[in-house]
Amino acid sequence: MRIVAIIPARGGSKGIPNKNVKNFDGKPLMTWTIEQALNSKLIQETYITSDSYQILSIANDIGVRTILRPKELSNDRASSESAILHALGSIKNQPDLIVFLQVTSPLRKKDDIDCAIQKLFDDKADSLLSLCRSKEFIWEKSDKRYTPI
Repeated sequence: MRIVAIIPARGGSKGIPNKNVKNFDGKPLMTWTIEQALNSKLIQETYITSDSYQILSIANDIGVRTILRPKELSNDRASSESAILHALGSIKNQPDLIVFLQVTSPLRKKDDIDCAIQKLFDDKADSLLSLCRSKEFIWEKSDKRYTPI
């Protein structure tokens, strides 16, 4: 079974400009996720997809394959799914399984990725999503009022 990681990392973040290359505990934020993918025993190849030449250059130096993503798939309204589909169109030998990793979740434990893949296999599932519990109080706007969810 051919398993690849796809890591979308666009250059145009507005909340924190250039967040994917900002220093996070001694190295660019994106480096944490790339290294976690490279350290997986089950992932054969890791790709980073970006519209930023700086991000692609850093990723290339680390040793992952890079995919230049068009600007129209890298704006605030572009979905992660569109980035993944574009990346798949650029990968010659299509994978059997895609591991979609977000740069903004760098605090994975050493074996989280492999344990998730193994759980997918053990449960004979077709997909798996990891989440974390939030204890924040979340509000929703409806008309001119805000109500708790």
